[in-house]
Amino acid sequence: MNLLEFEGKALLRESGIRVPPGQRVTSPDQLQTMHYPVVIKSQVPIGGRGKSGGIYVADTVDDAKEAYERIRKLRIKGYLPSAILAEEAVQIRQELYFSLSVDRRNKMELLLFSEAGGMDIEKVDKDRIRAINIDPILGLQDYQLAQILLHATIEEKAKVGLKQVIRGLYGAFKARKLELLEINPLVLDSAGEWVCVDAKIVVDDNLCHKNSQEAAKAPSSFEEATHGLGVNGVELEGDIALHLLPPVLPRVRKVFLLC
Repeated sequence: MNLLEFEGKALLRESGIRVPPGQRVTSPDQLQTMHYPVVIKSQVPIGGRGKSGGIYVADTVDDAKEAYERIRKLRIKGYLPSAILAEEAVQIRQELYFSLSVDRRNKMELLLFSEAGGMDIEKVDKDRIRAINIDPILGLQDYQLAQILLHATIEEKAKVGLKQVIRGLYGAFKARKLELLEINPLVLDSAGEWVCVDAKIVVDDNLCHKNSQEAAKAPSSFEEATHGLGVNGVELEGDIALHLLPPVLPRVRKVFLLC
């Protein structure tokens, strides 16, 4: 299950990880009480929001209200936002990329770290990305933290705080049994604090009952739509969809590819 950004940040906040002050907005009147500038963000289960106009920095209440009305009607790659998130803007000194995922092939956990935060990680040169495998039994070790930060151009004082944040993120990853925890960017702000400005979190569908505070899945997601039809959907790249027929339909012999 892919969490929307505001859902993922609620999870991080519960785990003691710092995120920008903000709120889910359902009415323009809520924007009156915020501290400006603010960032208005479309909540859709897909990437590329910024390039599609789904993220806007507003300096005034009027700007924010205008952005809210525009973004809530904006369809991004076929998705209308199921929510709008408004957050106080963060003054950025440095941006990093950080992620934790499950490496099923090697039966390990995978940590990725890069100083090229704020960019699409797929477009970053491989030599700018540090990757380490973590034994899920032993967990994240001090020497592994030292290894990924050894040549990082980060102030020593900030490194100490960063290690604490990474340990907190790893703790949340383990406690919630997440499949993916991606922070891009992880920001050092003007006060010298690390803040998770964006968050992409994927939770194992079979373990969602263990996350009592988990919000419902975005109603427009492909997986939910197929579950509602009583079939198991497999989301792929491109325009072809594949569905697997359930065992309650033994007489059906054909599998259809929908184009």
